[in-house]
Amino acid sequence: MINPIIARAQGGASPGLGWQLGRPGNSATYLNIGAFISALIYFIVFMVVVYFLIIVPYKRAQARRGLSVFGDPQPARTCPACLSEDVPKAATKCRYCGSTLA
Repeated sequence: MINPIIARAQGGASPGLGWQLGRPGNSATYLNIGAFISALIYFIVFMVVVYFLIIVPYKRAQARRGLSVFGDPQPARTCPACLSEDVPKAATKCRYCGSTLA
């Protein structure tokens, strides 16, 4: 994506954006910055597409069900009988052992 633009701007004979680290003409020792920039742009575009095609619809569907997704955790307390730490604050019974909570 970047290399053809750089090569065109430099007259078409340039291998792209980067530095030759070894012998001139050896493509194995060419540090290609244009390929890195292209991969970075591709990654950002891909993550934006994933976010808008998967995350946003999932959050909207869960909000319709009344669940909060990717939000702050609900306040919880520890059950004195089984020591479970994720019992909701308003619960009167433990969901794991069934003991009555004060």
